[in-house]
Amino acid sequence: MIKTVPAVVLAIIFGVGVARLFFIHPTFSDENIYFLMGKHVAEGEIPYKEFGLAHPPLQIYMLAFLFTVFGASILAGKLLTLISTSASAYLIFLIAKELYREKAALFSVVLFFITPAFIAFSMVGDGLWESMAFVLLSLYMLLKNRLWLSAISFVTAIFIRYIAAVYFPFLLLYLAINNKRIMPYFLRFSISMLIPLVVLLLFFGYEFIEQSISFQIYSRFSLPKQVYQYWGIGFFTMFLSIIAAVVAYNKKDKQLLLFSAYPILADILIFATFQTIFYHYFIISIPLITIAVAKACFVSKNRIIYLFISVIIILAIFNNFNTIDFYLNPARSKQFYTIEDFIRNSTSEGDTIFGEPVITSYASFASGRRIAHNYIGLFYELVDAQQQHEIIKYLEQEKPRFFIEMDDYYTSNPRFAEYLVNYNIAEQISGVQIYERKFDT
Repeated sequence: MIKTVPAVVLAIIFGVGVARLFFIHPTFSDENIYFLMGKHVAEGEIPYKEFGLAHPPLQIYMLAFLFTVFGASILAGKLLTLISTSASAYLIFLIAKELYREKAALFSVVLFFITPAFIAFSMVGDGLWESMAFVLLSLYMLLKNRLWLSAISFVTAIFIRYIAAVYFPFLLLYLAINNKRIMPYFLRFSISMLIPLVVLLLFFGYEFIEQSISFQIYSRFSLPKQVYQYWGIGFFTMFLSIIAAVVAYNKKDKQLLLFSAYPILADILIFATFQTIFYHYFIISIPLITIAVAKACFVSKNRIIYLFISVIIILAIFNNFNTIDFYLNPARSKQFYTIEDFIRNSTSEGDTIFGEPVITSYASFASGRRIAHNYIGLFYELVDAQQQHEIIKYLEQEKPRFFIEMDDYYTSNPRFAEYLVNYNIAEQISGVQIYERKFDT
């Protein structure tokens, strides 16, 4: 069994990876924005200076590397997510094996693959899967007492997505319950954090602080509270955590209790610090939960627990079937190809476009037509009225050929609605309206 289980795990991970290759297609998600940014960086542009970026830069530079090697394409962009999720699955196995035994570790990998979040979003490049992989690598290095490598890995996760910082207390708690000194690790983390932060400030300048850090703080307080996505796909993990926590309490297993209870604490921290709660904010908790549940099952050996866990996962998948279909069904990508063809065939290389951030980013990425004034991923509700006025001023100067609208995103805003009097509807594609500037008609 010692030799065969790792081979089985690798075979499962490889098989799941190959299967996911058949589901590579454009999706309505922020990955289109990140892919376009990665393409711009591969072409020599600098984020924060030549286009805005509300996140740390590592994911964009990873994408730029892949686009430089393989060419800018949806396949190359999603390859980063495929690699990250596959690496995460194997790290889950290694961590669970360190904590208990190989059969439980194998079960934790299987649980990871059948969670609704993995099924629906594991080919969506929102940056969290990449961050997850480095959080797990950090945890594994900590289990191996490789403190420097653990600290560097965790800092890497943070500079992919800041939300990874929510899980830093988990590492400190792990050290505490295992009677290990916290300060040596904290000092290594602080040094590992300080050096790249200084480098990024020197390279990107104050724009890095203003656009990614200050903006993230500003948006926490400026947006209305929205939590519907949590109740759609995030909340079911609470029940899995509670089951594992009960087993941990009965067995007086502090380590198991940490893995099972911390995801609930992470949910609370996210709810307390974020205004708009998106589905992917809870992704990093999933490995902790699957490891905890797998260990709880093998420790308790209670069939009722197996039954509860099975029912919860089945109900979760059923409850999120529409979401899974939305992201996995290739038929839903037809509108993307149609929009791409329309923009490419109706414009010349010098023309620019503008509009709803996700669809417009895909159209720009796929057709090679630039977004006006490099307003990549511009969500107007995240800027104040003065900045909106400035955006419209630049649009008036540049006069983008086409304005892409969806679900009244811009037309519901009086300022942009007034600007659109300069445009007529040229095409409607599956709920997307493409406006053409009047002087071009």
